[in-house]
Amino acid sequence: MKIEISSDLLEEIAAAELERTLKSLKKDHKDRKAGKDIAIFNFDKDKDLAELKQHIDAFKLVGKYYGVKV
Repeated sequence: MKIEISSDLLEEIAAAELERTLKSLKKDHKDRKAGKDIAIFNFDKDKDLAELKQHIDAFKLVGKYYGVKV
């Protein structure tokens, strides 16, 4: 069975996923900064925070294209 999705719906799905992931990255950054014992990209806290910030900035940039609230 072939399912066709309109480009408008595909953009809505992409925007929703971008927004969800951005919220998750922001939460991870906040938790890591607060000293919670989590490591997302690196065990070194400062390097991890920097990497998280880079990902957040990248998602914000792409999110602007899709109209995601940043």
